[in-house]
Amino acid sequence: MKISVLTILLLVFFLQKVESQLPPSSFGFIDRSDVYARLHSGGDHFNDHNGNPFFETPKGSGHHTISFFGLWVGGLDVNEQLAIGAQIWAQGTDFYTGPLTNDGLGLCDEETSSVWDRVNELSRAEIIDHLGSYLLPGYEPIDAIADWPAHGDPDKNQDWIIAPFKDVDNDLSYIPENGDYPLIRGDKCYFYVINDNANIHTLTNGSEVGVEVRCIVYYFECPEDSAFQHSIFFNYKIMNRIEGRNLHDAYISFYADFSIGDVADDYVGCDTTLNAVFGYNALPNDSEYGEHPPAQGICFLDHAPNRVMYFNKNGEIALTDPEVAPEFYNYMRNVWRDNTLLVVGGNGHYSQGGTDPAHFVFPGDLHQADEWSEVSAGNNAGDRQIIASFGPVNMEYGDEREFNFCLTYARDYEGDHIGSVDLLKERMERIRYFYDNDSTPCTTSWTNINTRSKTDDRLRLYPNPAERFITMTTDMNFIEAKFKIFDYYGKAVASGTVTQENKQRISIDYLENGLYLMVIQYKDISICRKFVKQGS
Repeated sequence: MKISVLTILLLVFFLQKVESQLPPSSFGFIDRSDVYARLHSGGDHFNDHNGNPFFETPKGSGHHTISFFGLWVGGLDVNEQLAIGAQIWAQGTDFYTGPLTNDGLGLCDEETSSVWDRVNELSRAEIIDHLGSYLLPGYEPIDAIADWPAHGDPDKNQDWIIAPFKDVDNDLSYIPENGDYPLIRGDKCYFYVINDNANIHTLTNGSEVGVEVRCIVYYFECPEDSAFQHSIFFNYKIMNRIEGRNLHDAYISFYADFSIGDVADDYVGCDTTLNAVFGYNALPNDSEYGEHPPAQGICFLDHAPNRVMYFNKNGEIALTDPEVAPEFYNYMRNVWRDNTLLVVGGNGHYSQGGTDPAHFVFPGDLHQADEWSEVSAGNNAGDRQIIASFGPVNMEYGDEREFNFCLTYARDYEGDHIGSVDLLKERMERIRYFYDNDSTPCTTSWTNINTRSKTDDRLRLYPNPAERFITMTTDMNFIEAKFKIFDYYGKAVASGTVTQENKQRISIDYLENGLYLMVIQYKDISICRKFVKQGS
């Protein structure tokens, strides 16, 4: 038997992939007033990888609303062969850490995967502190800022700029000592990069799609607004990196295993007016949450899903977890494991009498008996999983697609399990309003840090040099802003609060002669000015 050189090369390449990258292993934690949740560097979130959920809400309660969240991408190549990468609560890995090369090969070696096997975590407050301190002598940025993954490795044909940052001097290099800083979203932000071509797909056993995904998870500290305070936000940028790997009938899908306390008594649904999917308790009382069980959902903020499908952990085989690549692809297209279409009515399977194909599962109002929902159908409760899909689309080399969405939680303590869904939808509607109007009810913006560089002229100090008093003036209303004065060695020697609208006189008579730094911090704005104390 003759074996071609190409066959040998392909075999060597396959074996190298098998023996190279290990599955992602690093974690980050969302730890806020109402949620304690685990993020995984591989993008498969909200579980402990030992079969247990890890999206605890309220924090400290021991109760969870999500068991798993992940990304699915799949489509057909020019030879009608399926390429697919997915994430589900099962043994196997399709997505690995790190960026792919930008040379059309879309490669990621073991060293790259290892370096990028991390969840980068940073807060807005830490950035503001950095901006108020980087001019001080001897200043060293904290690790989260110093190690921000702004750059790839050009020697490995990776993009130079990966994690977003403010390049204050426009030199295309991230140098925090010069005042550069990460551009994050919200008050707390997590950044990581995944791909599906660093190793073989051991979950779906499908061919690699060749996507790199840059992911941002963030939240706002907004206790005065229940919608934002009970939401976690996501930004995914999905890039096709393999030249010639052009897919048609492709779908990008987001999968969630909602587990409202007791995992076995849940329902799911969707709301096409809100571009949302959600999970809720089938009964007014949950064995873990008790009365008034909550609802948990995902609201897509800039794209409307074209398909919404569900399946079960247990029960009729045709309606349970996918096991091979074609079954994953089926669910992305609203097709059951037995290759029959989702239909309107009952549990969505034709065996219950439905005949009309459905693009959206259980989209009906839960209060309306004549609209299709799990409530009106009287379905048996179960361990539900849901998937929202965008497509079919063509995915070609060089394409980029961006998705913004939020995970939102609601619990109606004055109502029942249906009331929690109503409250959830109210919160999603509020979030959509602010997102569509590029604003928030919080003190922070959707994106970036609204800071000013050292050349900002909105804050002026005079006289400079000064003897006994220095006056600061501004064209903005900085009442209640905080100011600090640092000496040459970085020691804070004075602090206070701005009490006048556009001008304030500050005594510096007690300061020794020398160079000082004045820092004004107001909400998410930080401005620095140097001045010299002399005489007297």
